[in-house]
Amino acid sequence: MVANAVALLLGVLALGQQVVLAKRFKFNFDNNVTQCEPVSISFRGSEVPADSIPVTLTILPLSAPPIAIDIPNAAINSSGVYVTFFPLPAGTQFLASLDDAEGQNSARVSDLYRVLDSDDASCLPPVESTTSSSLFSISENIEQCNTFSVQYNTTTAPSIRLLEPKGKSFLLPLQSDDTELKTASYLMNFSRQHDVVLMLDSGTNQKNTTSLLHSTHYFRDTECS
Repeated sequence: MVANAVALLLGVLALGQQVVLAKRFKFNFDNNVTQCEPVSISFRGSEVPADSIPVTLTILPLSAPPIAIDIPNAAINSSGVYVTFFPLPAGTQFLASLDDAEGQNSARVSDLYRVLDSDDASCLPPVESTTSSSLFSISENIEQCNTFSVQYNTTTAPSIRLLEPKGKSFLLPLQSDDTELKTASYLMNFSRQHDVVLMLDSGTNQKNTTSLLHSTHYFRDTECS
């Protein structure tokens, strides 16, 4: 997949002085994110548990495959990382997540960003004739504490990770899986009136994100069974 190939080409360097990692670990884009131009990302915080050390920066363009960028070991005790070019075309909206070795986020998800235009298009991959958007189809509205169905054209049902801009991230519970019809259902165990993005993952080269979705429906209880 192009996303994986691009990630391998990215140059990622550790930045300057050390910081101590924290339970409230944070990261931030230090400058405007511009097509094919470098960007620096700073870390703040201390005492991140050993099992939650960030090893990957995941870039999640909406309705497209995510891009995983490995973080050098040296960056863990530094003030951040420097990415030599940003491989998304101008106008693309995206989230970013700093993830540990288990794929769980080590910090809150970023805000929703939009890539700015530039005259440099040298880093952009060629447009593919097929896209991963055909791998998954969500057929229903996303409602708090209700199940929704996903049709999949992959070998196995995807895991689905919910990401809230400037908020939390976690896996949605799989409720059922009809392998003959290739339809799986999941519980939206998240509160109403929030914008979220879902990342569907059936393995290598079989990943895609949704557009920005709005969780609807009213329940007094925000806890789902």
